[in-house]
Amino acid sequence: MLLVENVKTRDADPNRYNLFTVNLTDQSHSPRIPTGLEGEPRLTPLGNKIVFEETAPVFLPSGTLLGSQSVGRLHVYDVATGTKLGQLAIPLRGAGSLTGIRPQGDKAYFLSGVAPDNDQALASVSLANFALLKEVTVPPVVFMALFEDP
Repeated sequence: MLLVENVKTRDADPNRYNLFTVNLTDQSHSPRIPTGLEGEPRLTPLGNKIVFEETAPVFLPSGTLLGSQSVGRLHVYDVATGTKLGQLAIPLRGAGSLTGIRPQGDKAYFLSGVAPDNDQALASVSLANFALLKEVTVPPVVFMALFEDP
């Protein structure tokens, strides 16, 4: 199980997350990973890596917090050691988000927000060498399922 610990000292401070996993069978836990950032973490299907999508708060002109959105950076950590394996920046066309992780844990898919031309970009990125593999333009997506032929 992936757990997120917010280590900010005051309510007014920005969120700062530590990440760690807990094995529910033997109740052991992995080393804590101090990201120093706010974001959305995901555990890869094999459970050996954490993919952390960095986000930033979005405020209305009045100063009211609207929510958060991706800043287009993925950070990848090794669960067993807590070591940062690498990071990559994804060119954003508007807001976007991490959409899925390949079952083998070697690739991730990032879907951009809708651009003024009413299209989106779907990017495939490598979680092994931290590079953009491919980007394709797609019409606005309502639902997406990822699969591979055997």
